[in-house]
Amino acid sequence: MFSTTITDELVIHTCDSAVTVDGIVSAMRDWFDHSDFNPETPVLWDFRFAEFDLASAAIEELADRLLELTNEKRSGYKTAWLFGSSIPAQVAVELLSKYDWQNRVRIFQNDYEAAIAWLTSIIK
Repeated sequence: MFSTTITDELVIHTCDSAVTVDGIVSAMRDWFDHSDFNPETPVLWDFRFAEFDLASAAIEELADRLLELTNEKRSGYKTAWLFGSSIPAQVAVELLSKYDWQNRVRIFQNDYEAAIAWLTSIIK
């Protein structure tokens, strides 16, 4: 479901199949347990080629679990969510407004270069 690329500058989780809450949480936990884990490394979740069919309750569960894991392991560090379709992007924007991500997360739609540029820019 997810493939993960880890470099010194960036971690990219790519999904090219059906998205599930457990799949996202599992990919995140696998990275946290990886020997090269660095909480300061920016993260890109690339969902451009993923299939979304999550109920609203599942989306809220996902947001709760991601916020909990992020606060536990990566508090204060950048994450970008990249979507190909506007519907998942709109849902993600709603989640950002509903939960306190403290400007650590940004949503991008079909703009890989912009997501990478934001992730690798210095926080001011």
